[in-house]
Amino acid sequence: RPYPHQVLINLLGQVENRGNSEARKSARSFLAKLVNKPQVFGVAPYQESFISKAGHYSGTGVDFTADGLLKPWLSISARGGGLLESNSLISEDVLPYGVRLERDMYHHGDEAKIGNFEANPALVSIVAFGTEEFYFQTGFNRTAFGPFPGDSVVVSEDAPHAGHFSFTWNGETANFTKLLLALTAQRNSGTGVYNQKYLSLTSLDWQFAPWGQIGYVGSIVYGGYLDPVYFIPLTDLMYMTLLQGDKSNSHIGFYGSLYLPAYLTWDLIFYADDLHFNDIVTFNWNTRWKFVLQSALSWS
Repeated sequence: RPYPHQVLINLLGQVENRGNSEARKSARSFLAKLVNKPQVFGVAPYQESFISKAGHYSGTGVDFTADGLLKPWLSISARGGGLLESNSLISEDVLPYGVRLERDMYHHGDEAKIGNFEANPALVSIVAFGTEEFYFQTGFNRTAFGPFPGDSVVVSEDAPHAGHFSFTWNGETANFTKLLLALTAQRNSGTGVYNQKYLSLTSLDWQFAPWGQIGYVGSIVYGGYLDPVYFIPLTDLMYMTLLQGDKSNSHIGFYGSLYLPAYLTWDLIFYADDLHFNDIVTFNWNTRWKFVLQSALSWS
């Protein structure tokens, strides 16, 4: 995620053909916005605030949006605007536990002051080229990966926006994604901002039956250089392990979904950090492996 208009139009068309009356009505409403109004430019106010023991935060501004299918093979989604922020938090922009702002702002250290407010720009954008089967996306936006809407242990939409480059193939029973995110690096103290930090992710999944799907995901975080080998599908981990000596941060995992009776769905992600093959085959358990398991049961 995000899904381009080409994919959304195809999915909504399936709902319109197969869903119940209420679902078909909703699908037609969304399709009208995506298809009948291919270029939508709008202006909307934005306001977000919270109060906690750490202090208060308030952000008020205006969003300018451009959203639509410009050609059958080209879509765009963009949102930009300016925000006036008032922040009494002791540690600048450190939010209370569990709080995440909806907007990603550019705090460049030279903000315009208007009374007790600071003026900051905010911009996200994504452009997609292709069809619902093959498409390439690039932009500056939040990205999410995995079967859990709103959260993921792999790449979460709660993470700030980043430079996004991805290629996706959606087959009838299999799907492939190659993703590169250009991240922002900081010192451990949280000071300073640096570029040349990247996340390279590869995923491949297969729907083995109408009631189940399983997939593989591998990712590498590296920095200081941009290695073109990481663009080659399904070679990331082998290249890093055999030719680079594990100098980057690698993760590997599996995910899947089971479509159960009574409209239930069970989703699962298993994700591991620095999983060494030699330790596994020699039964060496004296390691510092780190695992995470995310699971959810949903009904719809």
